[in-house]
Amino acid sequence: MTLVTHSIDWLLVVAEAEDGGYEPVALASTPLEAEELACSDFARRLRLLEQDGDPGLCPHLYRIWARRQGRYESAGEILP
Repeated sequence: MTLVTHSIDWLLVVAEAEDGGYEPVALASTPLEAEELACSDFARRLRLLEQDGDPGLCPHLYRIWARRQGRYESAGEILP
């Protein structure tokens, strides 16, 4: 995962589907935490699917957005 190295306020983890759908997942304070949250979200969705539940969106990647000085910028991707 490649992330911005500038000072950031926080990171927003967003699950993205191949069809263009997206779903905010969590806020993180570090790139490592963002990766852990994305992995945890993907595992939760797999468990729901295995239990015949509805996992909602099927992410093909997790995009990380950084909020820095009041602006948002794409800061990287995490592949499940």
